[in-house]
Amino acid sequence: MSLILPLEVPNLSWDQAEMIASACSGPGKLRVRTGDRRRLLRPQPPSLWVDDADEMGRSLLAEDADWDEPSWKMDPDVLPLLAATIECLCAHLPQGFALSAIWFGDELRGRRDVSCEELLLIVRNSSMNPHTQYRVRC
Repeated sequence: MSLILPLEVPNLSWDQAEMIASACSGPGKLRVRTGDRRRLLRPQPPSLWVDDADEMGRSLLAEDADWDEPSWKMDPDVLPLLAATIECLCAHLPQGFALSAIWFGDELRGRRDVSCEELLLIVRNSSMNPHTQYRVRC
């Protein structure tokens, strides 16, 4: 299993997804990626996710993170990169977005409506719940 940080964006177009991936990746941020436009020759809806590691391969999760805790313990050196990425998403997604940090295959158990500032506070305090989707209203 691996940690995934999927983004859900209302009314996302492929052009906007590619613009977000370009604008919100780079130095000082975690990389934002797009899904494939086609899979098995079939068109796919646009999708985005945030990488769970920095450019040097350091994981967002701290090495001593406990999977049974109510929030993820994150690496203090990588955490500011996630915060910078979220700030960029807030600036470039006027329609809002939803972000979760969940193990691949696990299911979400709840959703929480937050502002950009609230999500940044949650992230900076290393208190993202592993089964919660954070829906940001911009």
